[in-house]
Amino acid sequence: MKTAPTRIYHLASVVRPCSVRWLTNRSIVVCRTSGTIELQPDYSDSAFHLYRAGMGMLKLQPIPKSSSLLVLGDANYEIISSSERGLRTKSGVLPTSVDSIAACVIPHIDLYVLASRDGTLWVSSDGSAWSSAGKLTIDEITVGCAISHGRYVFGSARGEVEVVTLFPFVSKTRQSLHADALQDLLVLNDDTIGTVSRDRALRIWRVTDQLELLWSIPDLHVHFVNCASLVGDHIWTGSSDGTIALTSLTSRTRVASFRGHTDAIRILDLSPDGTRLLSLSDDATYNVYDTKSRAVIRRHGDNRQYIRSGAFLFQTGRVKAAFGSTTGFLHYGEIESGFSNVRISNSSLRAMRFLNETQIICGDETGVLRLFDPVTKQVLVSTRTGAGLTTIRINLHDQTILCGYRDGYIRVYPIPSVGTLSEQKLLSLQPTAHFGQEPLLPPLVPAQMITR
Repeated sequence: MKTAPTRIYHLASVVRPCSVRWLTNRSIVVCRTSGTIELQPDYSDSAFHLYRAGMGMLKLQPIPKSSSLLVLGDANYEIISSSERGLRTKSGVLPTSVDSIAACVIPHIDLYVLASRDGTLWVSSDGSAWSSAGKLTIDEITVGCAISHGRYVFGSARGEVEVVTLFPFVSKTRQSLHADALQDLLVLNDDTIGTVSRDRALRIWRVTDQLELLWSIPDLHVHFVNCASLVGDHIWTGSSDGTIALTSLTSRTRVASFRGHTDAIRILDLSPDGTRLLSLSDDATYNVYDTKSRAVIRRHGDNRQYIRSGAFLFQTGRVKAAFGSTTGFLHYGEIESGFSNVRISNSSLRAMRFLNETQIICGDETGVLRLFDPVTKQVLVSTRTGAGLTTIRINLHDQTILCGYRDGYIRVYPIPSVGTLSEQKLLSLQPTAHFGQEPLLPPLVPAQMITR
């Protein structure tokens, strides 16, 4: 077997913020993927103090009604508190038999509840001695919260929730609330919670011995809804499409939507006084918003660039490759001779394929389909075809382009003859088939509709 040297193309550092929370109304704690904890004394200034290193992947959990945070590491935890004399810390060891921690619920200071991925619950009153409180009937736990009367709600990757009490442990109800994974639970009052999911819906529930649906907004975002925060009368939600939406509890409608980041938003955290909100994204930045004007007060970090899609073309004696980045750059060329790059979009390139020996078809997160010619180094044609593209396949047998979208749709387009493709607008390509639910954005008029 012939061997070839391996080349590594590195676009950006892998170190980025993985969790960020308010400690006080001005100070922020930032955890990074390198295992470090940083204290940023003033949100308006990027200066920070390195607080701790070597704790592995970290999670930050606010402790209610206090200027304290619980920091969960791989096997240890720390409680960071702000006082007039500076920071106070307390550390300890997590339960040795705990599976990966999927959720942490702190109803009040000095009561900590951990949920393993498999549904096992652990409780501690001081963070030192942990005991198993029971096991949920659901597994693949993703989130949890505490509501009134000693009740706890836990959600799963299957869209189910289970309501339990801990002292003693009693399972009150188990229900399916969403079609996909629950990403966040939001306590609105003593008996009402909000849920958001990868199915893109926001739903509001009354919690008794059962969960009663009060109202719902389907398709709140184009992509997954990952997090939520209650700000006055509005629920702010963050999505994998980088947008933030505001939903009014009074009108029960979405009243605003704007792009906060260039990649998925993972955390929304409200300052203790309710005047500012933090958002953390996979684009390696975190923003501080004024909750009244909704304007960005301060943006921290630089957008990271990394490969989001790729395609290969194997030919006799050589291999061509193309890669799309989160910043819209297309990197293309032969493996042995190196790569050229050109920016063809302002959005992340999420899907691509070689259409033939030279031309590359690319799709970005806004749904724009582009045909790029490396010979002329030009985008020949482009058009928006729907919501963000996630995958592209070329079927040479029946001469079709198969495109998958974040709105749950698959559209099939015919491939025109290679000689006329550069002269024909892709807008004239009518999909010959659709698979999936009704899309958020109206598709091009189909010649045929195929249901699941």
